[in-house]
Amino acid sequence: MALLHYTYKAMTLIQGARKDPIIRTADSSHWYESNGTPAYTRTTAKGDERPTTLRDARKEGLLPSVTTVLGILKNPVLEKWKLENILTAALTLPRIEGETVTDFARRAAIDADSVGRKAAGFGTLMHAAMESWALHGQWVRDPVVDGHMGHFTKWWTGNIVRVVAVEQSVVGKEGYAGKYDLLAEHQVHGLCLIDYKTQNVKKGTPGFYESWTRQLAAYRHASGLKCGLLSLVIDSNVASPPVEKLWPAEEVEDGLQTFLLANQLWQRINAYYPAGGGK
Repeated sequence: MALLHYTYKAMTLIQGARKDPIIRTADSSHWYESNGTPAYTRTTAKGDERPTTLRDARKEGLLPSVTTVLGILKNPVLEKWKLENILTAALTLPRIEGETVTDFARRAAIDADSVGRKAAGFGTLMHAAMESWALHGQWVRDPVVDGHMGHFTKWWTGNIVRVVAVEQSVVGKEGYAGKYDLLAEHQVHGLCLIDYKTQNVKKGTPGFYESWTRQLAAYRHASGLKCGLLSLVIDSNVASPPVEKLWPAEEVEDGLQTFLLANQLWQRINAYYPAGGGK
């Protein structure tokens, strides 16, 4: 895994030196105002929207999102998945006669990136549908998510007793912010902060990752809530019943401490200490 990690880093650096890089990186950072209002985009002089940047954040005193902070940590699972997509594309795409190696590599990179975009697109649709269900008891019908939502609503009926908050922003005194999916009373676990995760489940068994506890623990810490932390996995490949996991207290505490250290590291590396973060 270490070899793959450094090979990928080397690829990124080599291609980053090109004027027209094969592998393009996009800034996926999310930002919030100090009151928790999302500040994901800014308007250009021409009236177009663009992603908010660290430069904007410095000027406006914006706070990085929980996921932006966690992005500073190595994520072996995500890196492995990206590498698999790149290798699969490179080995399966048909070559075009007369195509240079560079042009083929660029086309393979685009093909691999489309896998991630598809996964993200499904996740966005599912989150919107689940949010609508939590708020209104219905969702905009879409064949992409309808089968999955059928299983989700059955899970909901059997487990959710009362909704407390949906898509609620929170602000941490350490200089970060974020928005959790759901705060609700669970039939078995009582009051829970619930995070939805879409995943291409392999062999019927979802993966539950330590990065998820860091994210949930950060939200709870910022909110000051006393509640359980629960991850709910929706299989993006096959419409099937969601699988939940209530995180044990010791894993949650470890996740929180790791997040707080990551937050300090993020601030130090970026030389940016948002309001409340302090040096």
